[in-house]
Amino acid sequence: MSNYSGYNYFSQRDVGGQQLTIMSELFKAVGAMQHIDELLQWLASRIVQHFGIQATEIWSMQGTSMGHFSMQLRTLVRQDATLPEHIVANQHAAGLAGLLAQQRAGFHLQSAATVFPSYQASLLRRYGLNYCSGHFFSNTALLIPPLRHGASPGSIPTPLVLAMLFFLRQSLSQQTIAAAGLILEQAMTVASDHGLLTSVRASQVSGGVPAPSPVPEFVSLPLTALIPRRYADAALMQSSNPLARSVDIADRSARRLYAAINGRRDVSELSDVTELELKEIARALKILLDERRIELYAPGGQRVDPAQYFS
Repeated sequence: MSNYSGYNYFSQRDVGGQQLTIMSELFKAVGAMQHIDELLQWLASRIVQHFGIQATEIWSMQGTSMGHFSMQLRTLVRQDATLPEHIVANQHAAGLAGLLAQQRAGFHLQSAATVFPSYQASLLRRYGLNYCSGHFFSNTALLIPPLRHGASPGSIPTPLVLAMLFFLRQSLSQQTIAAAGLILEQAMTVASDHGLLTSVRASQVSGGVPAPSPVPEFVSLPLTALIPRRYADAALMQSSNPLARSVDIADRSARRLYAAINGRRDVSELSDVTELELKEIARALKILLDERRIELYAPGGQRVDPAQYFS
């Protein structure tokens, strides 16, 4: 990339200098921190400040004593405090964080339109957030404690799996984004050294609640982030007989939902388009699934087993 302007341009030397500055500050500050969420909040704040990123959020995998896993938001820092939190911290972001955990990989800087559904991408652009990038990090020898505030019942220390999302107004070099991700990884070593993360072995020796290991292959995505797609044979039938469409679906809500499914809209967008409440959407989805009219997919294109959402 070339010709960056203003605070969004960093040379290789600048990036290295910012990285050293942040880590130096962390070594001085970590002694006063009592919980990993303090460190993550501090870290996201410094990344926004030093790299000119408009919003940084960090998600972690959270397990329960029942063996369920999901991604939870640990911290969100915005450069502009007037940016509404729900614009960047919502089911779409949760789904993206879950996808990173699922694939065990981050992604390079991309336009919001290539990462999010059209409605969410349009909303981000309205607030000047045109780009997004994601960084993934895990160390399953370490356990991260439940949220400091608002932890769900049954939450237990869980193998360390983090997804960090960046939202930007203008493009940054991949080197700069990679440096921000590396800072997160280095900070986790500091956190472990200062007792903010626990080793799996130490937890077992002390008789603590055992954390599930290894990390599950699938981390639950919220239902609202899933994308229903019609079965190929149903689509073929409709292309040959446009009048067929959805008239043979008895349930009215299921019929309305089926007509709105285009293979690109997620459940949240379908709720807006059909004006159906989420509870009714879920009921209609189950009808369509039972009738083998649709399948469910994650944002990255992986087919999702509906049994995880419907009994």
